[in-house]
Amino acid sequence: NVTGVQTCALPICFHVSVHYVYVLESRRNGRYYIGSTHNVEKRLVQHNAGGTKSTRNLRPWNILHVEMFSTKLEAVQRERLIKSWKSRKHMKQQFNL
Repeated sequence: NVTGVQTCALPICFHVSVHYVYVLESRRNGRYYIGSTHNVEKRLVQHNAGGTKSTRNLRPWNILHVEMFSTKLEAVQRERLIKSWKSRKHMKQQFNL
């Protein structure tokens, strides 16, 4: 787990934050869900526990694809781009699924 890694090179320490864009696939009907987070494993548990209203009725979920970014802004921009594709075929081509 690379979330919240603290890196130290004396005398300076800094906190490295990693953000992810993820694509889930419903095992119930094959639908996709695209999101962003700083902890993919924890987020998947939340989705599968019914903690997310928009995905609750399509549980259980599998992780289909994950991308890592160094800033939240980059992750959110990529999430919006993927959501704009709308086409399942295009998404499969982009991610080699």
